[in-house]
Amino acid sequence: MSQMLDLDDFPIGTLARTPSGRIGVVIKHKGAASKQARKHGLEVDPTGEVLHQNVSDADPKNFIWGCAFGHGLAIDAVLAIRLNAELGYSPEEGVQNLLRDAFRNLDRSPTLNGLDRRGLAAGVIYTIAALAAQAIQGADALAEAERLRAEAVELATSVDIEQSQRLKARAMARREAKQTQAVAA
Repeated sequence: MSQMLDLDDFPIGTLARTPSGRIGVVIKHKGAASKQARKHGLEVDPTGEVLHQNVSDADPKNFIWGCAFGHGLAIDAVLAIRLNAELGYSPEEGVQNLLRDAFRNLDRSPTLNGLDRRGLAAGVIYTIAALAAQAIQGADALAEAERLRAEAVELATSVDIEQSQRLKARAMARREAKQTQAVAA
């Protein structure tokens, strides 16, 4: 009897048969990302997405210790975001979600015993800012910013055109309705 090999055992680009019997080309190794995530103590969702802890998930701490743990949360998140990018997930979305959660916790007041998540949030935000600053120093930073601006302008332009077309169609429909009423009268 032949032994069933895991698809991760085949090099990317080779033809392989899945456990269900389908034949196809190996595009990426999801298991490799899962193994690496588990090695670093990160959870893996059944969909294959690597999960990381957000500020809201962590236990409240005093501010100083919270900052230290916040840096650790950001480091784990960076690894998870990298692994998820290899699997085809949006790295920008991962960073946005991490920052949204951190800023939400930054404005919360401390609890009665002085423990809260503000230090965690500050540590996460500081680490992401430092990583962004490092990326900005790279040669491709301005080119990436220009690409994002061009995408935003293109989207805004298309939304303006669609809105203009809707308004024009609505005005034409009103004009036609008035003409129909005038003819009927």
